[in-house]
Amino acid sequence: MRNRLTVVLGALVLWAASTGAHAAYVSATWTDVVTQQQKLSSSLFDQLWYGIPGSHTWTHDITDSGFTPFHDIAESFTLGIQIYDDGDAGDEEALIWLPLALPESSGPSYFEISGDDLGGWAIGSLLELNALGLLTVTVTALKGDFWVGNSYLTVNGLKNVVGVVEPATFALFGLGLAAAGLATRRRRISPV
Repeated sequence: MRNRLTVVLGALVLWAASTGAHAAYVSATWTDVVTQQQKLSSSLFDQLWYGIPGSHTWTHDITDSGFTPFHDIAESFTLGIQIYDDGDAGDEEALIWLPLALPESSGPSYFEISGDDLGGWAIGSLLELNALGLLTVTVTALKGDFWVGNSYLTVNGLKNVVGVVEPATFALFGLGLAAAGLATRRRRISPV
C-alpha cells in the first residue's frame, strides 16, 4: 500500500510540475539606439564628386536589451529618426524604408523634413523583430540634401518569463507516466 501511495504521489508531482511549465507572459518594452551622423544627398553630382551617399542603411538590435527571438513577442514598435537640414536653401524629402512596409496611401511612404508624414504599416518589420530581434532601416534622399542622426527604437510586447518550453513540458509529463508504469509493472512481477 505504501509503495502504491509513493507511485501515485510521484506521478502527481511530475504531472503538476509539467502542467505548471506552460509559458507565462508579462508586458515588456525593449529599446535600442543607433548613434550615427550621415549626410545624404539626392544630387548625382554630390554623390560622385563629393562621395556623399544617396541612401543609408542601419540595423537596430533589441536582443541586446533582453529580447529573445521566437520566445518573446514583439507586438508594436515606435521608430524615431533624427533628420535635420544642412542649412542650405531648398526643399528636402526622405524616403524611410522598413522591410515589407505597406503604405497607407496610394503614393510612396515618405517623410518630409518639415515633419509631415504619410507613414505606413510595417508587418514585415514585426516579422523581422520577432524572428531575429532586428529591425533594418534605410533612408534615401529623394530631394535635396540633409543629415541623418541618431535612430531610436522602442518595441512593446510580451516577455516569456517561464524558462521551460513546450517540448520539455511534454517530456516531463511522459517521464512521470513512464515512471508510474514501471513502478506498477515492477510491483506486479515481484512476489509479495
